[in-house]
Amino acid sequence: MALDFATDLPGERDLPGIHAAPLPIVVDSLRQHDTWESLYQNLPDAPDR
Repeated sequence: MALDFATDLPGERDLPGIHAAPLPIVVDSLRQHDTWESLYQNLPDAPDR
C-alpha cells in the first residue's frame, strides 16, 4: 500500500505496512513534552532502515 501523495521533501519517507498503533518513539515524545513548542523542537524521527 502506498501513500496518495509523493514523498518529495528531504527526510520524508513512506514506512512499509499499515500502522494501526503509533510508533513507541512518538508516544514517548508526546509524554515527555508539556508544550507543543517543546515537542516541535524535539520531534522524533523514524529510525533508519
